[in-house]
Order: sequence, then C-alpha cells, then structure tokens
Amino acid sequence: MYYRDFSVPYVVAFEDKIIGGKYTLRQALWMSPALFYAITAIMGISTKMSESNAPLDVSKLTVQIIISMLLFTIGYIAGFIKHSKTNTYYDKYFMKKMAFSLRKRKVRYYD
Repeated sequence: MYYRDFSVPYVVAFEDKIIGGKYTLRQALWMSPALFYAITAIMGISTKMSESNAPLDVSKLTVQIIISMLLFTIGYIAGFIKHSKTNTYYDKYFMKKMAFSLRKRKVRYYD
C-alpha cells in the first residue's frame, strides 16, 4: 500500500472566521474574560439575593457593571480595532511594541 504525502502550506494572510462565521478565535479569546467576569458577577449577585432576602446592593452592582464594561472595552479595542498606521490589530501592535521596547540593545560608544 502506497501513500502520497503532500505538504500543504498554511495561509497566514488572513484569519479564519470560526465562531459563527463572524468572529475569529483571537477575537473570541479577547472577549471571553469580560464575558466570564460578567457571568460570574451576575451569578454571585443572584445567589446572594436568593440566600438572604436582603435588597439589592446598588453600589456593588454599579462596581460590577463598571468593571465588566471596562473589560469589554479593552477586549473590543484589542480584538476588533486596527491601528491606523500599521493596519494591524491593537493586540498585535502592542505585542510588537513591547518586543521592540524590551529588546536587548547594543550600545556603542565612539570617542
């Protein structure tokens, strides 16, 4: 029995839309911490309300909403918005910027 082996090159020019045909895996990963935090915050508030018949604490709810909106905003900017000069998404832009800033430099002194 003979098998043919073909090497198939990966296309890295674009990202595959895999989450419902609209979102890439990278975008879903940026939004998942915010979604996870929002779900756990809502579940925590609802369990506290069901265990005790105390009224809803509006200040804690406000803080939870602000934190989850902040996480959603960071995830949206990093995953969905492109940098205007380099035409790359902000998460890749910040990673390249950090790599450039933290690289080992050769300092030459001339007399």
